[in-house]
Amino acid sequence: MQKDMPKEMARPIFTNLKKYGLSINFYIDDHLYGDEGNKNIKGYAEYIEVPYTIMKDEEIFSHIDEMDIMKMVAMGEEKDIDIFLEKERDNFSSNLHLVKSLPFMLEIANKEVNKGNALSKLGEILGIKASEMMAIGDNMNDEEMLDYVANPFVMANGSELLLAKNYMRTRSNNENGVAYAISQFL
Repeated sequence: MQKDMPKEMARPIFTNLKKYGLSINFYIDDHLYGDEGNKNIKGYAEYIEVPYTIMKDEEIFSHIDEMDIMKMVAMGEEKDIDIFLEKERDNFSSNLHLVKSLPFMLEIANKEVNKGNALSKLGEILGIKASEMMAIGDNMNDEEMLDYVANPFVMANGSELLLAKNYMRTRSNNENGVAYAISQFL
């Protein structure tokens, strides 16, 4: 079940992200759209293997209120994202889930959309309890998932903020950390 961003939040968040000089990508169905001047969209679209379209800002502004946006991804300098979060997070966090997935990438989605809620729903469908699950993460967009499961592992090369939490640790990506964590769990 897809939970899109609240339509009334799309314009204000887009406008505010632009003020901080961030490039904005947004998902509608299985297609990625980006604002004009977006230097990141081609590489990002190739990485996630989805088609993309560049739109002029005026075109976005004229249609944004009707768009069924699954998620926005803002990209830019880490300092600009941090300043945006420091100054604007409180204005949006009651309606949206804002999380840095990489130092240069901010994900914005419906408040109820996160990996922890996804695992909860999957467990419900498959009849698996959180106490029987493990999860492996490396960045802040994994935090809710790691908090949800009974056996959370953080990659050795993960975010310092996650490494500081009381999660089990596994080796880095380059040291087959996922395989190592699974072997520890089994």
